[in-house]
Amino acid sequence: MPTLPYQPSYVISGRQLQNAVVDYSDDRTRFGRTKAGRYFEYDLEFKNRQLDEFQAFQTFYNQNFPATAFDWFEPYQNVTHTGYFISALEYQINFDNSIDYKVRIQTTTT
Repeated sequence: MPTLPYQPSYVISGRQLQNAVVDYSDDRTRFGRTKAGRYFEYDLEFKNRQLDEFQAFQTFYNQNFPATAFDWFEPYQNVTHTGYFISALEYQINFDNSIDYKVRIQTTTT
Protein backbone atom coordinates (compact mmCIF):
# COMPACT_ATOMS: atom_id res chain seq x y z
CA MET A 1 0.00 0.00 0.00
CA PRO A 2 1.39 3.46 -0.87
CA THR A 3 2.32 5.89 1.89
CA LEU A 4 1.56 9.63 1.88
CA PRO A 5 4.95 11.02 0.81
CA TYR A 6 5.02 14.27 2.85
CA GLN A 7 3.99 15.35 6.32
CA PRO A 8 1.55 18.27 6.55
CA SER A 9 2.25 21.48 8.39
CA TYR A 10 0.63 21.70 11.79
CA VAL A 11 -2.21 22.55 12.79
CA ILE A 12 -4.17 19.52 11.49
CA SER A 13 -7.96 19.82 11.75
CA GLY A 14 -9.69 16.51 12.44
CA ARG A 15 -13.11 15.06 13.07
CA GLN A 16 -14.13 11.75 14.63
CA LEU A 17 -17.32 10.52 12.96
CA GLN A 18 -19.79 7.70 13.54
CA ASN A 19 -22.81 6.74 11.47
CA ALA A 20 -25.87 6.71 13.72
CA VAL A 21 -29.61 6.19 13.52
CA VAL A 22 -31.66 8.33 15.92
CA ASP A 23 -35.41 8.17 16.48
CA TYR A 24 -37.90 9.63 18.97
CA SER A 25 -41.00 8.14 20.52
CA ASP A 26 -44.25 10.07 20.97
CA ASP A 27 -43.13 11.36 24.39
CA ARG A 28 -39.81 12.57 22.85
CA THR A 29 -37.77 9.78 24.40
CA ARG A 30 -34.68 9.47 22.26
CA PHE A 31 -33.48 6.13 20.89
CA GLY A 32 -30.32 5.62 18.90
CA ARG A 33 -27.81 3.13 17.67
CA THR A 34 -24.57 3.28 15.80
CA LYS A 35 -23.84 1.59 12.53
CA ALA A 36 -20.39 0.36 11.51
CA GLY A 37 -17.24 1.70 13.14
CA ARG A 38 -15.79 5.11 13.80
CA TYR A 39 -13.91 6.90 11.09
CA PHE A 40 -11.93 10.11 10.92
CA GLU A 41 -11.54 13.03 8.54
CA TYR A 42 -8.46 15.24 8.48
CA ASP A 43 -7.73 18.48 6.67
CA LEU A 44 -4.07 18.27 5.74
CA GLU A 45 -2.40 21.58 4.92
CA PHE A 46 1.08 21.91 3.49
CA LYS A 47 2.50 25.44 3.89
CA ASN A 48 5.44 27.10 2.12
CA ARG A 49 6.44 24.10 0.02
CA GLN A 50 8.62 24.01 -3.07
CA LEU A 51 7.40 23.31 -6.60
CA ASP A 52 9.10 19.89 -6.86
CA GLU A 53 7.36 18.67 -3.67
CA PHE A 54 3.99 19.95 -4.88
CA GLN A 55 4.41 18.24 -8.24
CA ALA A 56 5.34 14.96 -6.53
CA PHE A 57 2.29 15.27 -4.26
CA GLN A 58 0.12 16.04 -7.30
CA THR A 59 1.33 12.83 -8.92
CA PHE A 60 0.59 10.85 -5.74
CA TYR A 61 -2.87 12.42 -5.52
CA ASN A 62 -3.65 11.69 -9.19
CA GLN A 63 -2.56 8.06 -8.82
CA ASN A 64 -4.67 7.45 -5.69
CA PHE A 65 -7.80 9.64 -5.97
CA PRO A 66 -10.57 8.58 -5.49
CA ALA A 67 -10.48 4.85 -4.77
CA THR A 68 -6.95 3.75 -3.83
CA ALA A 69 -6.16 3.53 -0.12
CA PHE A 70 -2.88 4.81 1.28
CA ASP A 71 -1.20 4.98 4.69
CA TRP A 72 -0.48 8.18 6.58
CA PHE A 73 1.62 8.17 9.75
CA GLU A 74 0.44 10.85 12.16
CA PRO A 75 3.44 11.50 14.41
CA TYR A 76 1.75 13.53 17.17
CA GLN A 77 -0.42 10.60 18.29
CA ASN A 78 2.00 8.00 16.89
CA VAL A 79 -0.79 6.43 14.82
CA THR A 80 -0.87 5.05 11.29
CA HIS A 81 -4.10 5.74 9.40
CA THR A 82 -5.31 4.01 6.25
CA GLY A 83 -7.45 6.28 4.16
CA TYR A 84 -8.59 7.89 0.95
CA PHE A 85 -8.58 11.36 -0.55
CA ILE A 86 -12.11 12.78 -0.37
CA SER A 87 -11.63 16.31 -1.69
CA ALA A 88 -10.07 18.26 -4.48
CA LEU A 89 -6.40 19.19 -4.20
CA GLU A 90 -6.43 22.93 -3.52
CA TYR A 91 -3.35 25.10 -3.87
CA GLN A 92 -2.15 28.68 -3.73
CA ILE A 93 1.04 30.04 -5.25
CA ASN A 94 2.67 32.63 -2.97
CA PHE A 95 4.61 35.77 -3.90
CA ASP A 96 7.91 34.15 -2.82
CA ASN A 97 7.36 31.22 -5.25
CA SER A 98 6.41 28.83 -2.47
CA ILE A 99 3.16 26.87 -2.68
CA ASP A 100 0.52 26.19 -0.03
CA TYR A 101 -1.73 23.22 -0.73
CA LYS A 102 -4.37 21.26 1.14
CA VAL A 103 -6.51 18.16 0.85
CA ARG A 104 -9.05 16.30 2.99
CA ILE A 105 -8.67 12.60 3.76
CA GLN A 106 -10.98 10.06 5.36
CA THR A 107 -9.33 7.32 7.42
CA THR A 108 -9.60 4.47 9.81
CA THR A 109 -6.92 3.84 12.41
CA THR A 110 -4.73 0.78 11.88
